[in-house]
Amino acid sequence: MKLKLIYLLTALTLSIDLYAQLPSSIVLVKGSTLHFRSPEPIRYVDLSSPDLKGDLPLDQLLRVKLKLDSGKTKYDESPYLITIAGESFLAQYRIIALDHHSMQPLTTEIEIQPKDMLPLSPASPELTTPQIKACALELLSQHKSRKLFSARGQDISLHINRIASAGDLIFIDITASNASHMAYEIDNLEFSLQDRRIVKATNQQSIELKPRWQLYPSKRFTQHYRNIYVLNKLSLSGEKCLKITLTEVQPSVRKVSIFLKSRDLLNADTF
Repeated sequence: MKLKLIYLLTALTLSIDLYAQLPSSIVLVKGSTLHFRSPEPIRYVDLSSPDLKGDLPLDQLLRVKLKLDSGKTKYDESPYLITIAGESFLAQYRIIALDHHSMQPLTTEIEIQPKDMLPLSPASPELTTPQIKACALELLSQHKSRKLFSARGQDISLHINRIASAGDLIFIDITASNASHMAYEIDNLEFSLQDRRIVKATNQQSIELKPRWQLYPSKRFTQHYRNIYVLNKLSLSGEKCLKITLTEVQPSVRKVSIFLKSRDLLNADTF
């Protein structure tokens, strides 16, 4: 009797575990659109059937619709499966397709919740976008009266407030100031590797570096502008420097540059 009870409890526990692992079910009606909002940029999507059509209008938004392939007259009776992977998670949802739906209101937007996420183990311990944003906001909340580096030209000043590192990333806290009465519209804040000593202009080597992430979009400002830029870690030889250049939208020619040496990056703070 005791052995049977143990078997019964074990079977019940397994059933509960399997039920808990089943993907959430969502009804999708012909002609409607379903949006999945992710807390991280979406890296991978799998739709189990050609009857499902999807795209990524934004990095963190998946849009899904029903569309029967030619030759089919009805949707499959068994649920479809949508798999979504972010930077650190994987989530799955069962989609029940219907020609019409009488229930109101109809679900058109799903926010991917922690309960639906399975953790992914990345090959390298990279920071996720939410973690990068948290580091940038922490850096932004810290105010230092003394700037690390500054440059000025044509009433425009560029300041490096702080340099910090986390994982394989470098965070650069930058402020721009405008001493003129004319607003400054940012065209680009460019990062590039430059030769420290230029013998001939034709021999100069310049390699542009694209920021991996920035806290705020570039914008027009009248007095002050502050932003956090994130670069992949880099090591510079003694012959190279990191050039940071702020340029204005044409036809204006106002621009200002700061040059950072290798030791300036090596002395970066840590979070």
